Amino acid sequence: MGRKGFDNDLKYKMIEELCNGKSTADIEKEYGISGSNVMRWLREFVNNGAFGKNVLTPNESVRFEQLREKAKKREVELRRHGTFKSENFDWILEYDSDLQQWNEYSSEWLKTIIRSKAKAIESLSNFFKKWNHIYKTSRVA
Repeated sequence: MGRKGFDNDLKYKMIEELCNGKSTADIEKEYGISGSNVMRWLREFVNNGAFGKNVLTPNESVRFEQLREKAKKREVELRRHGTFKSENFDWILEYDSDLQQWNEYSSEWLKTIIRSKAKAIESLSNFFKKWNHIYKTSRVA
């Protein structure tokens, strides 16, 4: 801990651990690397791609692009802000653009809710997150 200048390979390993379902707390306990560092690396990788300015081989490019796609979905899963408060469910499109129709249905349905709107938003958010997990698992199989 307190160590500066982490190796890029270590950063990728931590991102892979997150993408494979480990929590930042698990990573911190196992590797002694703060969860905030790991989340920062995940976001940097999602937003900017491969770390450093190294020239990548075609195999490395494919591997990093696949990891980046997994990282994008995992970052959305880990991101909690906005998913339980907003009546706009555009964040679900980050999981899968095929959910556009569901996004429109949920927005229309929420317009009809008068009482307990916060509970309805939370329920829809939970539904989409659970559905995505099941859908993702079935697509891999």
